[in-house]
Amino acid sequence: MQFAVGPNRSEIIEVHCGDFRHERVWEFEGVARIDPHARSPFTVQVGVTASNLRGRWSRSFEQKFTCTVVKAEELINLREGAFHVEIPMAKQFKGALENNMERVDFVRVDEDGDDVDDTD
Repeated sequence: MQFAVGPNRSEIIEVHCGDFRHERVWEFEGVARIDPHARSPFTVQVGVTASNLRGRWSRSFEQKFTCTVVKAEELINLREGAFHVEIPMAKQFKGALENNMERVDFVRVDEDGDDVDDTD
């Protein structure tokens, strides 16, 4: 399997395979970022084509979500990487803090939940 369009914080990934035999399985594990300003549900669409498959196979997966605006320090002690609440990605997040802080995206928001532009 080879990424034609790799998972690089974009909305689309594309994978090609030169020789995929009957009953072989390929799994992709990744992290999706849900836009807090988008409407629920978050949807992932998957499409598959193959030379031995007529037409296109597709399936959608949905995840309903709600968004609550909080300050980062309400969730995590950024200096120690200690969590004040239990989050599903705690292990990965702590690893990102320890290894490379650039892998973590923080977005500042105002009291209305709108993004704050810090580039000024």
